[in-house]
Amino acid sequence: TQTLLQQWGFGALQNQTAERFIPRDGLRPARLELRPEATIIGDEVKVRQIARWSDADADTFAPVADLVLARLGGDAPFRSIALEELKSTLRDAGVNLAGIHFAGATRCTISRIDVQYDETRAFQQWADAKRGGNAEPPSPPEPRVVSSQPVDGFAIATDANAATTARVLPAATTQDSPITSLRAKLVDDLCTRLKLRPDQVQIEFKASDQKLLSLAEPQFQFEIDSFRVRNLGDVAWNVSILTGESRQRVSIAATARAWQEQLVLVRPVAHRQVIRAEDVTVKRVLVDRLSDDPLLSADQAVGQQAARDIKSGTILTARLIDPVPLVRVGQFVTITLAQGNVQVKTVARAMDGGAYGQTIRVKNETTKEVFQVVVTGPQTAVVSNH
Repeated sequence: TQTLLQQWGFGALQNQTAERFIPRDGLRPARLELRPEATIIGDEVKVRQIARWSDADADTFAPVADLVLARLGGDAPFRSIALEELKSTLRDAGVNLAGIHFAGATRCTISRIDVQYDETRAFQQWADAKRGGNAEPPSPPEPRVVSSQPVDGFAIATDANAATTARVLPAATTQDSPITSLRAKLVDDLCTRLKLRPDQVQIEFKASDQKLLSLAEPQFQFEIDSFRVRNLGDVAWNVSILTGESRQRVSIAATARAWQEQLVLVRPVAHRQVIRAEDVTVKRVLVDRLSDDPLLSADQAVGQQAARDIKSGTILTARLIDPVPLVRVGQFVTITLAQGNVQVKTVARAMDGGAYGQTIRVKNETTKEVFQVVVTGPQTAVVSNH
C-alpha cells in the first residue's frame, strides 16, 4: 500500500496524462478550498478566482492558478461551477488529484461585473446560477462591456489569490468604439496565427505585465509585432502603445497551451487492418505544443486502414492512416457517364488503385481508350470532368 501511495504521489502509474505538478509533501495533500461566490472582470473564469489555498501550498498550485475553467459572455454574466466540474478540468489538464484535499463549498457562483445589463433580470439570472442552472441571456438592450482600465486610473485587483474585484464605471460614450483590451488582442493574434479557437487557449502572462494587458482601445492604440508566436509554449510580442502623440514600445512574454481532442487507440492495430469505432476513444488533453501532423477525428479514422502496426495508446494522426482502396489495379470497374437525364454505363479495367474520391486511370478493353474516372464506391466510378 505504501508503494502504491508513493506511485500516486510521483505520477508513476502508466498510461496516464503527464502531470503538471507534484505535491511538495507526499504525506500531506495540498488543500484547495472552493469559494461559495466570486466576482470577475472579463470573460475568463480562472482557478485562482474561484478557489483559494494557503501560502504553504502556493508553489503547488502556481502552475494551474491561471487555468481557464469557463468563459462568461456579456449576455450571461452569471454562472456556477460545481466542485466536480473543477476536478474534471484539473484532471484533464494532467493534475494528480490524489495529492489534493478539496474543501469549502460544493459549488461556486460567479458574477461578471464589467458589463451592464438589465437590472430587473439580474437577480433572476444570479438565482439561476446559484441553483446551478444556466443563466438566461437578458433581453435587449444589449449589454455593453465597460473598461476596467480607464485612462485616469486602474480598477484591477492585484492579489493573485483573491477573488477579482473592480468598480463598475458609469456608462461612457463609446458606443461607436468597442472597447478591446491589449490582453484580448494578443489572445486573438495567437489564435489567428495558430488557427485555434479562443475557448481552446490557455495563456499565462507574467504578473509584472498585468497592468499593461488591461490597457484598452479606444483610449490607447496598439501596434502588435508577433516576433515569437509560431507554436504553443513560450511566446512573445513587441507592442507599440500609442496615446495622443506619444508612443511606448514594450515586450510581452507568455506561456501558451491549448486544449485538444485527441483520438487514441485503445487496442493495438496491425498493418492494413481496418480501424473500427471500438478501437478508438477521444481524450481531451491540455498540450503545450502543436504537432505538425494533423490530428484525426473519429469520423476521419473509423473505416480507414492502418498505414503500419500501431500500438495501443497512440494518438492517431494523418500519417498513420491510409484510405481503404475501393478499386485495385486490374479490377473491372463499372463506369457511369451522365449527360443530362441520360446515364450510360460501361465497364473498364483499372490501371491504378484508388480510394473514395480519388481520380484513377481506366482502360476500355474494346476500344483500348484510356481515360480518367473518380472512384465513388467499390469498383464503381464516374467519368471525370477533367
